[in-house]
Amino acid sequence: MDSGRRSGKTDIAKRKIVRSLREKKPWPDPRYFYGLPTRDWAKRVAWIDFQRLIPKYWIDDISQGELWVRTIFGSTLFLLGMDEPSRIEGSPWDGGVLDEMSDQRPGCFDLHVRPALDTVENGVNRAGWCWLIGKPSRQGCGAAWFRAFCERCRRSEYPDGEAFSWPSWDILPADVIQQARETLDPKDFNEQYGACWESAGGAVFHAFDREYNVRPCAYRPDAPILVGQDFNMDPMAWILCHRFGNRLEAFDELWLRNTGTVEALDVLASRYAGHRGSWQFYGDSNWARARKTSATQTDLATINNDERFIKMGRTMHYTSSNPALEDRYAACNALLCNAANECRAFIDPKCTHFISDMETLAYKTGTREVQKLPFSGHISDGWGYIVYRLFPIRMRMDEAESVVTMSEGS
Repeated sequence: MDSGRRSGKTDIAKRKIVRSLREKKPWPDPRYFYGLPTRDWAKRVAWIDFQRLIPKYWIDDISQGELWVRTIFGSTLFLLGMDEPSRIEGSPWDGGVLDEMSDQRPGCFDLHVRPALDTVENGVNRAGWCWLIGKPSRQGCGAAWFRAFCERCRRSEYPDGEAFSWPSWDILPADVIQQARETLDPKDFNEQYGACWESAGGAVFHAFDREYNVRPCAYRPDAPILVGQDFNMDPMAWILCHRFGNRLEAFDELWLRNTGTVEALDVLASRYAGHRGSWQFYGDSNWARARKTSATQTDLATINNDERFIKMGRTMHYTSSNPALEDRYAACNALLCNAANECRAFIDPKCTHFISDMETLAYKTGTREVQKLPFSGHISDGWGYIVYRLFPIRMRMDEAESVVTMSEGS
């Protein structure tokens, strides 16, 4: 089952499992599982939901530590992390769900789950069923396998498999879909809401197009300068931007070899000594709070205490923790070009190192790990901290997937 984001597939799968718990079987101990890529993932996104969904009077015993629920019908539901396939081996299963299939290890189903569904016990094959669900994705260790599996099912090449798919706009309100269209880049929108399998091109900034995103961006002496910082020592890579409403323009870059924060601030203050606008500093919160490039104080304190920028009116914009890489990259791609075909990020041609990152930064094949070449990725990271802070991807609260609790009479 490959469908769009928040289209109800996970809610349907959870209720399918719960309803199965009371089904009578020829054996006294039916067993069901709900598997996610890791145990922590499973506990975080599914455990509380199942405790809400299963009527209280159905529960005979429950293990908060082992993540299982035994019912008065003799059936048991297990919540599993599939990072250790042994958790599903060695016992017969009557049914189950594998969720987030694009992030499940290749071979997880064929090598470990399917054999456990076909277990013969006391001469009887329990012939368990399994739903494999997830949204299409270009990245993830299991994305290629899941796509091929869905295509095989659609072509009726899998003997006992069927494929079902639907886009999010069949379920979600039109204004939610429009907000997503304006917030996400086209490929992310097509995947997450259109249930479409996009090409697996590995470019990190796949929405970047030199023709549309590179143009002269003038320095404005009276406008605030937004400084996106990466605190690597070699190079020290900072990007300088102006913001105009919902548009971000990168007009200059600092690219300094074998240097530190103090020296970079010196260059910045000298290059823009006559600047009349304010300064806004954005950066990597982990590096800024550690003694990485400064010998006696943190980078954050170095910037915070620099009297030159205090007099010019500087503000500090560092979060307590960094965003997930995929969230930061999604925000960057949406600013470069969203699904409504709006380009809101522009780069001056003289920002050569930044443009190089836009064109060359890529993922390692079949993973979400970025393949960084020597000196690459630093300046685009600095830009990404600005983008994520000022243009984050936010969805309406009523888009959140609901959990429907079954009544005791159900």
